[in-house]
Amino acid sequence: MDYIAQHAIRDVFAFVPLQNVNIHSSIDMPRPLLGIDRQLDDKYPLIPSGPEFIESMIKLME
Repeated sequence: MDYIAQHAIRDVFAFVPLQNVNIHSSIDMPRPLLGIDRQLDDKYPLIPSGPEFIESMIKLME
């Protein structure tokens, strides 16, 4: 079954952490997007090969 995220119900995102993105955030938001991704990978480790798997599946936008 294909799943379209824009039609996801609230329960699908129940375990997604809210991230504080103000100047007091633990994530340095002014960094380039790839740097922010790395910081989030470090803060919320999913699996050891998570970042590599995600990068192999998603094309980097420039």
